[in-house]
Amino acid sequence: MDPTTQPASGAPDPIGNDGQNPPPQPKQTPRRRDASAVRRNTSIEPSSVDTAALHSELHHATLLRADEATIYEAIRRIVMKYTAAIGVGRITADGKNSDGSYNWDLKPENTTGRLPRRHDFIEKFAESCNTTIQRHSIQMEHFLGVQAIYSPIESNAGDPEVLLVLTDDSNTTGAVFVLEIANAYITLFLRSSRGRNNDWKLVSLAALIELISQIESQPTLALGCEVVANELVRHLGAKQVAVGYLHDGQMVVESLSGTVKLDPASETYHGLEMALSESVLRDSVAIYPPRPDDETHLLVAHRQLCGDLQIPAVMSSPLTTPDGKTIGAILLTGTKEQIHGDRLPNFIRASGPRLASALEVVSRAQIGRIRQISNSIRTAVPSIRGFTWGLIALCLAAVMLMPVRYRVRCNCTTEPTVRRFAVAPFQGLIEKGFAKPGDAVSKGQLLARMDGKSIRWELASVLAEQQQAAKKREIELANRNVTASLLSQLESDRLIARTRLLQHQQQQVEIRSPIDGVILSGTLERAEAAAVDTGEVVYEIAPLDQMRIEVTIPAQEITHVTVGQDARIWIDGMSGQSFVGRIERVNPRSELREGRNVFVATVTLPNDNDLLRPGMTGSVRIDGARHPLVWNILHRPWDYLASRLTWW
Repeated sequence: MDPTTQPASGAPDPIGNDGQNPPPQPKQTPRRRDASAVRRNTSIEPSSVDTAALHSELHHATLLRADEATIYEAIRRIVMKYTAAIGVGRITADGKNSDGSYNWDLKPENTTGRLPRRHDFIEKFAESCNTTIQRHSIQMEHFLGVQAIYSPIESNAGDPEVLLVLTDDSNTTGAVFVLEIANAYITLFLRSSRGRNNDWKLVSLAALIELISQIESQPTLALGCEVVANELVRHLGAKQVAVGYLHDGQMVVESLSGTVKLDPASETYHGLEMALSESVLRDSVAIYPPRPDDETHLLVAHRQLCGDLQIPAVMSSPLTTPDGKTIGAILLTGTKEQIHGDRLPNFIRASGPRLASALEVVSRAQIGRIRQISNSIRTAVPSIRGFTWGLIALCLAAVMLMPVRYRVRCNCTTEPTVRRFAVAPFQGLIEKGFAKPGDAVSKGQLLARMDGKSIRWELASVLAEQQQAAKKREIELANRNVTASLLSQLESDRLIARTRLLQHQQQQVEIRSPIDGVILSGTLERAEAAAVDTGEVVYEIAPLDQMRIEVTIPAQEITHVTVGQDARIWIDGMSGQSFVGRIERVNPRSELREGRNVFVATVTLPNDNDLLRPGMTGSVRIDGARHPLVWNILHRPWDYLASRLTWW
């Protein structure tokens, strides 16, 4: 088929990539023309192009804060918009042949619009791309009834690239004009990008030199790894950096940026350890989620780490010295844009051997210092016996200086958090009791009933006296005896008040529980047929869902106890079981209990299983601050002597 002819009517569209190969045709050389020849032979002028808008959009595209692929895509869309092109593509060189020509590839991510990507079409594009690079100017040819325009691009990678535009013949002159402008902006972008990359490389080199200097000045390997993690976060902008070191073939996570001490039993430590070990086995830079061209083997631990820590992307690399010895691995987390970019992987690949060498130097120096101290001790001790005693003394001194948490031992008693009392409402006899100690009662439940017979009898007598006083007042009024009538009125008022009191007492004969809880005291024997006074306690009731532990702290230990400290409690009779709480309050005034001056502190414990009862006793251990072991042993005798030696 002649590239200058249109496909026959009803034939499949080759640009549509229908997957069918066209019938074999004799190979013909496409007709190519320079851009200058087109300008001479066509009647379409570039004056129809909005040059100001084109310059503005290209300028904004080259200033985007994005990677090179995104900026190229924006430029292709602008070119396609102003040339009314069918498709715009960026064809990249893929290796060089022995005759000096290049192999070319058109990747899907480098195309905008509709471009044919069949193998035979790519070969035709390749011939024109080689001609374009050789002449270093815009080339054109007829291709399947449309105009193909090739514009050379100066690439940062060193391999040549070509920008391909497929458009109608009527748009050729305008398309060439737009391509020349776009090519100028691409050249400016690549030069500025190359300058920024060179500046970043210089800054990275200076940072790497300073980092290696800081690492080699550290006294221990752990501090060296901590410097690596924190400084890489600061320079690279990663979210977190972890450094692992191989000790006898076992990976140990030495440092995690932003963390003072990482718990080896935590899930985070385990996930980092597995990912760093996987990086050593992989023996190359590992990125998850992987990029399209990345190797995807040995990424199980990396995927698990991303899921557990809820991080978008992770990258790791083994730390291998220039002589090929792997001493550990490094792991970085961050956004997908950071991890999938070129700067982080390139920096880690370039700096990895230097970092590994610096950490190995620190590790060897640390071992050398230990040996030097050991040799100095051996030299200072003239004999084996002296060396043994010196070693024992050194170990004993080390043990005595070891920080140990100081613990205060105290006694305790369990008490309910709330107490309520059911009392006699008036003086009288208790007719019957309905509850006994240990019974669980609810608020308003009937506990006992007072004998109301005496009240009823007295109430009947008072009512009779009230009627008598009323009759007497009427008689005195009839006899016009004012004084006697007033006295009768006062007596009647007194009897009315007494009647109301007796009626109120008659309504209060039932003694009920004021709260939900358990009866602590009060017996049926005492509650039935027993005389009680007004306000006398009949039952004591308390809720047992929570218990208050009263801790008696010796006065000499009160300076080591503060609110909020942890306390472990053992109750007598509950072997093998303990309770943990916090000191909630310490009474400011001391008390005398069992002949000892003590301060009372309170701890509240839940009592869901009803194991704790009021009045139970036990012991308490309060965890205080850390002090050297020698202080824990000798501070009490020292305080005693200091307080007794008045001449001190």
